[in-house]
This record gives sequence, C-alpha cells and structure tokens, in this order.
Amino acid sequence: MAQSPRRSGTFSKCYPVTPSDTVDLPQGPAGGGVMTLTAGNLVVINGPSTITFTAVPAFFRVPFIVTRVLATGTTASVVALYS
Repeated sequence: MAQSPRRSGTFSKCYPVTPSDTVDLPQGPAGGGVMTLTAGNLVVINGPSTITFTAVPAFFRVPFIVTRVLATGTTASVVALYS
C-alpha cells in the first residue's frame, strides 16, 4: 500500500520540551522547529545563535532547526517537532 505524500507543515512526532540552559533536546535537533502551547516568551538555540521571541501567542511555530530551548527567559510551554 502506497503512503500518501506528506503535507507541508505536518510532523509525525512531537515531544514536550523541558527548557534547559545546559542540555540540548534529548531527541536531537528538532528539524521541524518548536511550537509554543501557551503564550509567553521563548528563547532557543539554532546553531551558534541564541534567538529570543518575546510575547508570542500560543501555537507560535519557530520554523527552523532548534537544538535547545533555554530555561532562562522561556515562559511558554513548548513542544519539539520532528518529521
């Protein structure tokens, strides 16, 4: 049986994130980025860059690879997205 083509923006796995200032995401870099489940602030590491998103709404998606969600500065609940 043939699989249906994957739609853009769909992911097969998501994992809750425990923000940490010292530990990368345990499942490896989130290739689908991360998504907030609640409104708040979000601080992520992408390669060598630390990026801060302020006052984002619930279901805000960071559309690039994320290796870590920092505890310092992050107030939103977050999930990591994987293909």
